[in-house]
Amino acid sequence: MKRVAALSLLCLASCMASNGLGSLAVSDKNVYHLAQVRKGMTEREVFFVMRQPYECETFFIDEDVYDVWFYVTKPTGLGQTRMVPQNLTPLTFKNGILIAKGYDYYRYLQKEEARIERNAQAPLEEETPKELEDKALEKALEAPKKPLSMAKRPSKQSPDDPKAPPPAEKEDPGLDEEGEKMQEQESEQNFDFW
Repeated sequence: MKRVAALSLLCLASCMASNGLGSLAVSDKNVYHLAQVRKGMTEREVFFVMRQPYECETFFIDEDVYDVWFYVTKPTGLGQTRMVPQNLTPLTFKNGILIAKGYDYYRYLQKEEARIERNAQAPLEEETPKELEDKALEKALEAPKKPLSMAKRPSKQSPDDPKAPPPAEKEDPGLDEEGEKMQEQESEQNFDFW
């Protein structure tokens, strides 16, 4: 009878341990220690308080190293065979200093890493639109400029001004650019006024 009772207690204890009682003790201990952890602590200080994390992950973003330590803070449920994000709480370190607790900053790091990977996989463009615009401006500045004739320039000086340049000869509207006589095309228009 004692053997049967001992065997049944052993079986019950093993079933309870596999159903979350083991993770319950670990999660309770981690929740207690997590309350003692503050932003600005070093990885070494956090390790002294929390001990070994359940899982670790590292991100390299813009010359900075982000380490994320996951601790079990909720026990597993009945029938749960592995840890899921709901069971864990991440602690995020930037270059060895604790900067965040929880999933908000961890998700931000995941998005940044995905953005960097997309940019690394995207084909590099030969020239950006800004570079093309700059080259077009350079060509325009290098092109020889045609001086405007005095007749086409707007005059800001009065003709009585002694510093004013002498009036330019008026161009004949019947001449083309080379000074040759153009054929006049007259169109007859009939206007009927009342």
